[in-house]
Amino acid sequence: MVDILEVCSVAGVRPDLGIAFAAWSNPRGFGPLSLLWDHCPTFGEVVRITSRYLHLENQALGSVVEREGDDVCLRHFTAVPAQFGSQQFMEAILALDVRLARMMFGERWAPIRLQLTCAPPRIERFRRSYFACPIEYGALRNAMVIRQEDMDRAQPHANASMLAYLESQLDRIARSRPNGLVEQVEQAVLANLPGGTANLDLIAQMLVQSRRTLQRRLGEEGHSFASIVLEVRKRVAEEYFSSEPRPQLTELAYRLGFADATIAGRFLAAHLRPARVMRRKRASAPRDIATEVH
Repeated sequence: MVDILEVCSVAGVRPDLGIAFAAWSNPRGFGPLSLLWDHCPTFGEVVRITSRYLHLENQALGSVVEREGDDVCLRHFTAVPAQFGSQQFMEAILALDVRLARMMFGERWAPIRLQLTCAPPRIERFRRSYFACPIEYGALRNAMVIRQEDMDRAQPHANASMLAYLESQLDRIARSRPNGLVEQVEQAVLANLPGGTANLDLIAQMLVQSRRTLQRRLGEEGHSFASIVLEVRKRVAEEYFSSEPRPQLTELAYRLGFADATIAGRFLAAHLRPARVMRRKRASAPRDIATEVH
């Protein structure tokens, strides 16, 4: 999906394809997760629910919520390497965020600003018209900054009972996935690693087990929670270096769940060989899409 959006954007000469796709698509068509959005009491709850269950719908996407003074930054990143880049996919996700917010606040709502890692396009009328806010190009992240008061604004049509019921159903779906225990823990860790929330207590709660039971069952399969977290972090780091044209240690630290870049640097030095990382980065760097399409 990530590569298809990028290729079609070039082949169709549509630099706004990702945004147009989000504007055209049916918000109710994104699987069981989309059923919860109408019943959330605040936009902040929409963000929480989406972050918690996103891995059930799409394991290519990661999200982080960061406080910036009185504002909130909702940042997205791809968790898989892409041959042709991921900008259209990122813009589609940000456009969907705006569309969900406008479903709650009205069509005239706009974020404070948008941050995109890409260079400014030759024509950006559609992008500026859709987001209706200042856009910063060449940023270190793909993100939307909104007001904290918008995150907390109560919605009169929220249904707490229906939200609780649907959330319990998603928990049931997560538990019923055919993957084995190790795969379930890996998915849960991957979904919660950004921001440092992938701890044993949370993962055990998501899998409806006590932490002692989870540790015992992992031990019976020859694993530990710490070893799984280590392997997931190594995989995330390698995929980051293979897909990011301008890798940033601070950004990687967030994705790995570390508090600062110094800890992430020590992790890389201990567990990844620089030569191997750079070989993967060169081998999978985004190719010239226009050349390959034509």
